Amino acid sequence: MLFRSGATLGDRSIALMKRHGCVVVGASLQEAVMKAVYLQVNAKLQMQAMQIGTPDYLTPKEIEASAKTQLGPLGLERTWEAWCRRAMPPSS
Repeated sequence: MLFRSGATLGDRSIALMKRHGCVVVGASLQEAVMKAVYLQVNAKLQMQAMQIGTPDYLTPKEIEASAKTQLGPLGLERTWEAWCRRAMPPSS
């Protein structure tokens, strides 16, 4: 399926597609992968939190600060390197 991400997503980077999963875009491959991985992690955490009550969601300011840390060059670089090491263990 082809789509224009700007027209479809607007200023967002993730869209859930009914019965199809999701589409994730980022400024780089590393950013798109980071968002895809944490989409699943955060969805699971939200589901668990909702089972015990109403979650205390982050404020827009907290979301911005978190994104700046995680998606900044240092956060992306460290996470990407860790995932690469885990995916490709050293050969004997």
